[in-house]
Amino acid sequence: MSTMHSKRRPPEKGAADASEPQAPEAVAGRLAGLLPEEALEDALKGLEPDEITGPGGLLSKLAGRVLETALGAELTDHLGHPPGGMPQGAPRAALKIHFGDRYPG
Repeated sequence: MSTMHSKRRPPEKGAADASEPQAPEAVAGRLAGLLPEEALEDALKGLEPDEITGPGGLLSKLAGRVLETALGAELTDHLGHPPGGMPQGAPRAALKIHFGDRYPG
């Protein structure tokens, strides 16, 4: 469990606190609201069952994106800034390479 405090933006009105775990049913309900059933049916139209549920199919890709997003959020929370980024106000590290008796520029 991380002891660092996240600097995430405050939750929107009516949204659960970001630090509180959410029930999978609540998350699934929110996602369903973002992608209505009719839109989902249109998106899946013409796909073979294996293209949806088979290895490398749509379901696998969606699960991968969910895991990648969750792990990125966990890493951001742990580091206090996005992975690969620098915290606000952090000085850039200077790198000096020594060539004999001189340092370049």
